[in-house]
Amino acid sequence: MAWYVVTYDINKTSPGGQSAFLAEAGNLGWTTWCPTADENGGQTLLRLPSATLMGQFPSLTMANEAFNDAVEKTRAVTKGRQIVGKYLLIAKRAAILHSDETP
Repeated sequence: MAWYVVTYDINKTSPGGQSAFLAEAGNLGWTTWCPTADENGGQTLLRLPSATLMGQFPSLTMANEAFNDAVEKTRAVTKGRQIVGKYLLIAKRAAILHSDETP
């Protein structure tokens, strides 16, 4: 399975839907943490920037379906509010992540 990264815009709603969206996305394989190799050959988790998720899926199509399912499930939880305005979903190849947050 490959890693996919999605960055998205959250629409302003009252009450806000970001926490509900993150919970639904997490249930479908998305996370706010990025595993990275450290200087000792181990692995460190770094927090992704806000409104960014990553996950492992068999294909880009399945990653897109999981993201859209999270949007739809959040819409149900928030009683129909449109939470995500737009998004960009890409396959992770090589990347540099700078984060000041680890678990």
